[in-house]
Amino acid sequence: MRRRSFASHRETCRRASALTLASRSPPPSNYHSRSQPSKRASINAAVNGAEHSRRSIPPNKPPHRRQRLLAYRGVSRSALMMISCNFLANWRRKTRLLRSKTAWSRWISSSSIQSRTNFERKFLREHRRYLMQSLTCITCTILLIMLQVSFLLGVIPVFVAWIYSEWLEYKRSSSTSKVHSDHNLVELESETIKEDDRAVLLEGGLTKSSSTKIPSPSIKTNLIRFLTMDDSFLLDNRQLLRAMAEFGGILFYFYLCDRTIFFADSTKSYNRDLFVFLFLLLIIVSAMTSLKKHNDKSSFSGKSILYLNHHQTEEWKGYMQVLFLMYHYFAATELYNAIRIFIAAYVWMTGFGNFSYYYIRKDFSLGRFAQMMWRLNFFVIFCCIVLNNDYMLYYICPMHTLFTLMVYGALGIGYKYNEIRSVMALKIFMCFFVVILVWEIPGVFDILWSPLTFLLGYDDPAKPDLPRLHEWHFRSGLDRYIWIIGMIYAYFHPNVEKWMDKLEESETRRRCMIKTFVVTFASTVGYLWYEYIYKLDKLSYNKLHPYTSWIPITVYICLRNFSQQLRNISFTLFAWLGKVTLETYISQFHIWLRSVLLIFCFVLSSYV
Repeated sequence: MRRRSFASHRETCRRASALTLASRSPPPSNYHSRSQPSKRASINAAVNGAEHSRRSIPPNKPPHRRQRLLAYRGVSRSALMMISCNFLANWRRKTRLLRSKTAWSRWISSSSIQSRTNFERKFLREHRRYLMQSLTCITCTILLIMLQVSFLLGVIPVFVAWIYSEWLEYKRSSSTSKVHSDHNLVELESETIKEDDRAVLLEGGLTKSSSTKIPSPSIKTNLIRFLTMDDSFLLDNRQLLRAMAEFGGILFYFYLCDRTIFFADSTKSYNRDLFVFLFLLLIIVSAMTSLKKHNDKSSFSGKSILYLNHHQTEEWKGYMQVLFLMYHYFAATELYNAIRIFIAAYVWMTGFGNFSYYYIRKDFSLGRFAQMMWRLNFFVIFCCIVLNNDYMLYYICPMHTLFTLMVYGALGIGYKYNEIRSVMALKIFMCFFVVILVWEIPGVFDILWSPLTFLLGYDDPAKPDLPRLHEWHFRSGLDRYIWIIGMIYAYFHPNVEKWMDKLEESETRRRCMIKTFVVTFASTVGYLWYEYIYKLDKLSYNKLHPYTSWIPITVYICLRNFSQQLRNISFTLFAWLGKVTLETYISQFHIWLRSVLLIFCFVLSSYV
């Protein structure tokens, strides 16, 4: 077969392009008149007018069918190469993008099919890794779309079943209120007979529960009863259906706020006076409506010490969560360093709370571990599926999951020897050693976490040149030590309570002197930290944050617990907010911030 030149190939491409333009051009006003040429004649004229090659075709001769197919194939191959280059440009670094576009220019200027084929092989060989990653991204996207459709198809029947179960409950309650009193007497008499029978069985040493044990229905049976809308099944599981319907409604509301234009966008504006006024107003309202005094006893000493009690820690989380949400809502960038302290305090509570539970309860069962993982990741996983977001967008969740796992591993390994002080000191030392090895030695972090790049990787639209694990390295590295500090505080918590118990029982003069010294020393340390560390710029502060975040946390604990009166009171409003910190943290990404907006802007800007 004779080898066609590249000029001929380019000629057929131009002919096909002209043909396409002619077929898509709008008809003139007198298109339907008989004096106008036919459609085939118009196409032939456009094709003949686009002739720029050395080989000429007679003007009245239409292009051959094989020439049309070759032209379409050339245009298709060209379009495929351009789509591949643009796809790589949108998903990979801009340096690779420029290289791909340069390669496209070289491919256009090739002189023969053989050189073009060699270049295609070279192109695929050089970009094989990126093409495979692109195919992987496409596959994951298709799977996520399938999961989204499955979720939608699953929520609709659940919602319908819940509405129907509520109607059945209303119907049953309204019908029972109209029953005649004679029927109630019959029921009371039958219940008396049943109680007599039960008493006879108990005297004989038997019970109905032991003799007639009702087998629980299988999953298949329950699914069939659900699909057939069985009345008794829906009434028995009405509360579960309601919870599932509410959960689906919340995710649908997230999608409506984040992925549609149903709610208009607005520009963030920060005013310090308004910010402080709103927060102080919330504190005043909480003090007037939810201030409560607690009389709980300590689990260690049995007295009303309440050092770092549950009400206090929940209130602490509520304070921080309100400021965290206001920081994002108003874009209060001047509070960046304070937000870093709040996140460190959350991680400190992860170490403190988990250590206290595992050290006291000694419950290292799989059920407890699965419950913790479910609590931390259930909501996030469904948000990632429904909204097609990266797991690292909600970086608080993987951080708490990691440090919970590390506390569980530190106490779970050799848990029988946790009461020995030397063993516990060795475990805490090994925790520091692992953190130093992973985060302080260059290269170890990437080697350890690279297999989980598909889960913990994140492409920052504002910084496309950074590696995918950079966000995970940055977020987890900022608070890499504070969870160990929380473990240490939890380990010495009983000793501190005993010391505070002795302090409260001492004479008044000595007690006042010691408390005055503690408050003065803590305030001085807090002031020095504020002046020389907190006031640093963002980048300088981030370098010191992993090593100094324990200072403001310790100062707050000292000032919050130096008096028995302060330990006994708390704001229940902030304590309630502290119990839903994870849910409010996830919700603000989609209700207030619209997580997809920045990505859309970046993708659109790449085409401009």
